[in-house]
Amino acid sequence: MKELTIGDIIKYQINKKSISPEKLTEGLCTPTSLKRLINGDTRQSFFLVERILQRLGISVNKVTLLHNESDDTLFIMREMICKLLVEKAYAKAEYILSEYEMVADLRAPLHLQYVLETRGVILSEAYGKHEEALELYHKAFKAVLERFEVDKLSDFLLGEEEMILLMLMLKEEMKVKNTNISVYARQLLDYVEKQYEDEEVRTNIYTKLAWLMGESAIKNNNYKEALELTLGGIEALTDNGLLLHLPQFLDRLLFLTKDRAEDVYSSWKKKSDALKELYVEYNEPWETEDIRLWESYRQNNIYLISELLRDERDLSGYSQEELAEAIGIDVKTISRIENGKSTPKKATFASIKEHFDLDGDSLQTRLAVDNPSLLEMERDISRLTSKHQYKEAEILFKSLKKQLSMESKVNRQYVAFTEALFDNMLKRKPVEEVIADLENAFRITRNDKHLKNLGKFVTTDLEAKIINMMAVCYKQTGHINKSVEILENAIKGYKRSKIDVKRHEIPFILLSVNLCARYEEVDRFEDSIRLTDEMIKNLISCKRGDKLGFLVEEKTYTTDRMTGDNAKSKEKYRQSYRLFELMKAGENEKAPLEGVYKRWYGEDIN
Repeated sequence: MKELTIGDIIKYQINKKSISPEKLTEGLCTPTSLKRLINGDTRQSFFLVERILQRLGISVNKVTLLHNESDDTLFIMREMICKLLVEKAYAKAEYILSEYEMVADLRAPLHLQYVLETRGVILSEAYGKHEEALELYHKAFKAVLERFEVDKLSDFLLGEEEMILLMLMLKEEMKVKNTNISVYARQLLDYVEKQYEDEEVRTNIYTKLAWLMGESAIKNNNYKEALELTLGGIEALTDNGLLLHLPQFLDRLLFLTKDRAEDVYSSWKKKSDALKELYVEYNEPWETEDIRLWESYRQNNIYLISELLRDERDLSGYSQEELAEAIGIDVKTISRIENGKSTPKKATFASIKEHFDLDGDSLQTRLAVDNPSLLEMERDISRLTSKHQYKEAEILFKSLKKQLSMESKVNRQYVAFTEALFDNMLKRKPVEEVIADLENAFRITRNDKHLKNLGKFVTTDLEAKIINMMAVCYKQTGHINKSVEILENAIKGYKRSKIDVKRHEIPFILLSVNLCARYEEVDRFEDSIRLTDEMIKNLISCKRGDKLGFLVEEKTYTTDRMTGDNAKSKEKYRQSYRLFELMKAGENEKAPLEGVYKRWYGEDIN
């Protein structure tokens, strides 16, 4: 059976859009290197693959990544620099950037571009040297696309990072030359509309452009246009459950509507205050001055090849010598891979996967598809189910299922899990049967040893969804302690990994939020409040807002149960409700809170 890989997606997009390999790889690599990637070369740099996907308009958030230690080191350093820049610790950021220069191969254009761009950001933000920053941004852009010309925008394939770099240049142009950037920004917006089908990509770039264009409109006293752009930016962010840039957009909205549109101002101020109060409570900065164009939202799952091999070997009870003999590989090779000193060749990686009956590739999408539009469908189904709109989600799922190859393990697992989910939520099967179906779904990619040893390995995003649903079902059967147990064990797997849990954000949040509620139900009130606090801080830090309303409600209710008194909780429940509204929660999510609030306090919550 041929597995569908990242290479297949790239090949599909090239053919669909009639893109020449030369145009796709310009400034990045040779067409020969692209051919190797399409053919499954596992040693291709993550940063190269990411940029190629970006140029094809595909969000890297849809990709599961198996990093080698070298790429992971550079990735971590970039994250550290980003964090320091956010904190305005510019001297420390410069120091780490200097270390990055020593570790990275600056002959690789993407690493050189990153260094030049980051130095430009520091010059602009730390020292106010806007002309020098603008010069560095130009150099950074030319480091990859030397022949680029603004008036020939449509002749080039630009990824997210390249678009962001152009926006950084625009911003400096506004500061240095007081340039009206509206016309150029509209060109970029048109480019986004034509080139990018992926909603996550469009959201990331659109919100940044909306901010820049709004800033220009305000300077030119065009408040109507600025308001439209601001509302558009907020809608794009909240549609996707994102907090990135949201405080700034909300503050701008209040500025544009105060004394101009009082009804709009009053409605949005309640929601903005609810979010702001949460930031203040958890000592998170509420930033309103400007957005950081260079900051983007990432939610892709990242795994280490070294950890994957070690965990699978340990679970199977093999020594390194025994595994080496079993698959015909030198023991030194096994040791070097596990220590992160070597990245397995394609044939070696294939032998490891075959021996442990693993599916997938070093880089793969959430489903084994070559058409990225199917990944958008999967994402839409997930969003509908999270809002408890199961009938609508099932209609879309049936369409997706017809287009999935059942030769792929991950596709079979996704179908089995989703059907079990609908069977449960639409009450078509007894819960005990659903649990059995979920266990069978888990076994498609794992075995009973894995099921019994949750916590000794890192589950995939889909496997985490299965475990989470099993926990829901155990709760429904009254086995809440069993529900708590499997959630705690699955979470342990993420916490034992060298990879930060924030790089497994989606599954980690899913499992942890469920566990908050389970702790309350078994009267482990302090554990529930501790974990709820941890997850609220985690969500704000990860720039996600879609679960904040639930968590505030859960913490408040748990506290009420501890004290036996809810008289002082009215405002916290109101805050929870405003957060639900802000993040566009469905009526079936808000209705329970509306009902109990009316019963408890004798008034409507809104």
